[in-house]
Amino acid sequence: MWIKHIKIRNFRAIRDIEIIFSRGINAIVGPNNAGKTSILFAIEYLAMTDISGGGAAQQLKTQINKVGLERGEELFIEIGVVENNSITPISVKINPKEGYKLLKKGDTSKLAKHVDLLLPTTVRDVAKSSRYMGDKDVFSKLKPFPYWTHEKLKLLHLLFYAETEPEFKYRDILNAHGFDINKIRGLMREFFPALVDIGTRFNRDNQIITQSYREKFVNSEFDVENIALLGSGALYLFALLALLSREGCYILMLDQPESFLHPHLQKRLIDFIRTNFPEKQVIIATHSPIIAGSLPQGNLVFLARNHYGNVKKIETKDQTELLDWLVNKLGIRPLELATIKKIVYVEGKTDVIFYSTMARKMDPLKALTVIFADAEGFTNMIYRLDVKLLNELRSKWNIEVFYIFDGDTERDPEKRRKKEEILRKALYHGVPDDHLITLSKNSLEDYLLCPMALARAFPSKSAEDFQHELENKKAVRDKKLVLDQILPGGYNSTAVEKIAESMKMEELDKELKNILKHILFS
Repeated sequence: MWIKHIKIRNFRAIRDIEIIFSRGINAIVGPNNAGKTSILFAIEYLAMTDISGGGAAQQLKTQINKVGLERGEELFIEIGVVENNSITPISVKINPKEGYKLLKKGDTSKLAKHVDLLLPTTVRDVAKSSRYMGDKDVFSKLKPFPYWTHEKLKLLHLLFYAETEPEFKYRDILNAHGFDINKIRGLMREFFPALVDIGTRFNRDNQIITQSYREKFVNSEFDVENIALLGSGALYLFALLALLSREGCYILMLDQPESFLHPHLQKRLIDFIRTNFPEKQVIIATHSPIIAGSLPQGNLVFLARNHYGNVKKIETKDQTELLDWLVNKLGIRPLELATIKKIVYVEGKTDVIFYSTMARKMDPLKALTVIFADAEGFTNMIYRLDVKLLNELRSKWNIEVFYIFDGDTERDPEKRRKKEEILRKALYHGVPDDHLITLSKNSLEDYLLCPMALARAFPSKSAEDFQHELENKKAVRDKKLVLDQILPGGYNSTAVEKIAESMKMEELDKELKNILKHILFS
């Protein structure tokens, strides 16, 4: 069983969307608040319609899109489930005009048995559920019927009792719900062999004991301990592998697994699922370029918000064509589109280094949404004004484009003529006037002549030394030449990186500071 498609109308921030999934591993990629998790919630809400009983309609009622609710439009979720080579549509809808009555089509309870959703908050719920430890017999009353994933994960506490209780009743409960303790141990041993100590505790006789996770869990030589002692990463892997291996789980949804996994383990996770669970469909909502970069483009779904704030999907045909443009014309890695909001063209690589570093210092989070791109010289700026590319960036990705020109383009007659041609084309194609920025000084190098920053970047000279040398070369118009003469090792990309890292924000020229503020916060 796997999900071929999902159609959603008026659910949370989603007005109308249809997504086609592939078998195996899929990744939903997009910036924060782009609707990635909403897709996962829509699948779970549909699957759990019967399980929630009368409360399902009430829960879904609170998820109706605000605009749709104001217009009296229905909430609609449909999933195309593939089983035995045939597609079966399963859907649910709620119409505000009909008293929010919930109408279903298809067997949602069957779907519920085979779908699990692992959220970052769910993992914390597992640790918190240690309050059930005092009443383990509560679990013996549970029947093997499907229910919400976070309820299933509370059963995982019983893994720590399954080997120690003489009547093995907890092992039977786990088996009834599809969990196999020996299989999970084996997966943990294979996926995460470097298990560390979890700390010192007291046993029942108040004797101090120190047990490693390996001794306690993988080797099954453990006392009855509290699962909440595990670190967040180990606990997440514990829950993830338990659900992956759960008998009856055909579709596993993961929300931001990178929150708990080292980059090495993120890459390993994709390979591990492919090798050990090739028959399962895994749908991942992620910001991780490592996870998304490990999948073929056909298994990636890109989401964004349009100008009205509604979630939209970038169509595959347009996406493929646009990604080719971005790689060939902008030099931007495709997966950076998941987070960027603005592209700023500058005249060279050293400009990219300096502006990127100072933007990060000004606001680290905002800087993640901006890419400074090398136009490969002033004369090539005009080739970065491809009208089709600009329209695609604005309409399909909500990405704004800025251009920063050196001040010498105003003083050199030939450069000025060329620049005027570029500006006319930019304005004609809809680039806002305040996105076309010209420095008041000849070049970026004019703004790097800060003796204090230079001294911190190159401690073999003092600030007084740099001040004296700059005074002597004050008449030299080409400041790049000046820097090349006074900097140990000359002027190059490495030197610019050192200067940018050493320069304090209060030392940055006011003009450049205002330009960066305009780009980051406009």
